Amino acid sequence: MQIHYSGIVVVADRLHVADCQRSLEDLPGVEVHYCQPETGRLVIVQETLSAEDQERGLREIQALPWVEAAALVEHRIDQDDSDDAGRDPGGTAEPIEPNEGGRQ
Repeated sequence: MQIHYSGIVVVADRLHVADCQRSLEDLPGVEVHYCQPETGRLVIVQETLSAEDQERGLREIQALPWVEAAALVEHRIDQDDSDDAGRDPGGTAEPIEPNEGGRQ
């Protein structure tokens, strides 16, 4: 089974960012990871089981009230290999903290 992860940047009407965020959070497989009300920008991740569902979900996001723009910025596919189920992948990723200048 494949799982599609889509990183999407949404620009919402600044007067209705909270309403837009609630609408996004109500969509299946969508999680809001960042919201900047003063600019109307939100960063979301959408999880789907197919590329067709990913495309359909993006169109649904673009059609929401108060969404001025929504763009796919990253798309990853994870393959669930049943042979690897339960296997320890080894190691864990540590989060990267921005340096003092804000750039890596």
